[in-house]
Amino acid sequence: MDSLDLLATLRGLVAAAVNEVLGLIRLHPMLFGLILGILCTGLLAHRELGLPWPNAIYETGRIFFDGADTSVGANQGAPTWVLTLLWGDRFLAPLVAGGTMLELIHRLSRHGAVRPWWRRHVIVIGAGNLGTALARHHARRGRRVVIIERDGANPNLEGLRTEGVTVVEGDARQGETLLRARAGVARRIIAVSGDDIANFASILHASRLAKHPIHAHAHIGDPDLRARLGPVLAGRFALQEPLFSGFEVAAVDLLSRHELLRGQGPHILVVAGYGRFGQAVVGEVLRLHGQRADLSVWIVDPRLEQIPLSPLVQASRADGKLRLMDMDMLDDRVLAAMHQSMQAHTRVDFVLCTDNDGKNLAFALAMHHALGGHCAALRIVARMIEWSTAEGQALPGVEVVSIKDLVLEGLCKGS
Repeated sequence: MDSLDLLATLRGLVAAAVNEVLGLIRLHPMLFGLILGILCTGLLAHRELGLPWPNAIYETGRIFFDGADTSVGANQGAPTWVLTLLWGDRFLAPLVAGGTMLELIHRLSRHGAVRPWWRRHVIVIGAGNLGTALARHHARRGRRVVIIERDGANPNLEGLRTEGVTVVEGDARQGETLLRARAGVARRIIAVSGDDIANFASILHASRLAKHPIHAHAHIGDPDLRARLGPVLAGRFALQEPLFSGFEVAAVDLLSRHELLRGQGPHILVVAGYGRFGQAVVGEVLRLHGQRADLSVWIVDPRLEQIPLSPLVQASRADGKLRLMDMDMLDDRVLAAMHQSMQAHTRVDFVLCTDNDGKNLAFALAMHHALGGHCAALRIVARMIEWSTAEGQALPGVEVVSIKDLVLEGLCKGS
């Protein structure tokens, strides 16, 4: 460890200690009022006994650790109020000191103990569903994992602690929090909180703490914001593009893992729900398969008039490769249009992207019942929020996916 590393470590230790003491004062003001009272009365009594200031300070501090005070026995003729104060301080000080140490140990274990020797660990920022899944993924592979979360009442934290994940409670945009997590020597940092700006700021600050480019990801859901912030991070990280959209990662993994648009012959892809996930799926499909002459992409969503279309979608619509249906996916006209456009050798894929599990399930089962056996191949992939993949296996002809699992697979390939 060179001198710069040593200084950074000492700085982190001091910052963590100050932060914990300040946190204790805010949490237990009466405890620290009692400590201040013992210090003041102890100094007052010792000065009354004629001890010089250095000796008075020494004897007052000593009673916090062993309760000993040689001045008490040597001054039995002192005023009663002085002896009463000293005996009271001798009794209270060790109890207060012991309680304070236990509380500090508890806070360090709960909020993230400072480990100066840690290097090449994984830091996850944000203990939501995705952040929790990422932390568990790396922890179960034997890696040291630190998760940073602002909300100490987050119900995911206790489960992570039991799995060996170190929890640091704090704002990842603040340098002190990143120092406590030793972000400057981390192997990888993944920022997946619900705040795009916080994700960006945290990895930017971490890059300033590191001496070498670090491996970092930051979720930025807003595509315009991602395009503006990307150049700011150029050359700072080991990855060429550290900013990502969870929905786009999920869309890429969905198309690669679930073998959509495979096989020969005419193909119809129906994307039901044109929110951020649906837009990412359509964008990835057009990017990979937009040149196919035998592909027709349908977008079904009752809010289409309110959603701006990307230039790629507009161009595909002008070419006749893309069809917009401004209606609910359970509308009978959707099925009628499918029957009119479909032939016996047509392959049909459905991707259900809405955030309504019940509607996705009802549409998936209806399409499986109505179209099964009337086309060359039928594949239905439904995004579910509450349903697990295991529960989805009980659905006939329907593949259940979750964005969390798709993003996890996409970000952790090869790790």
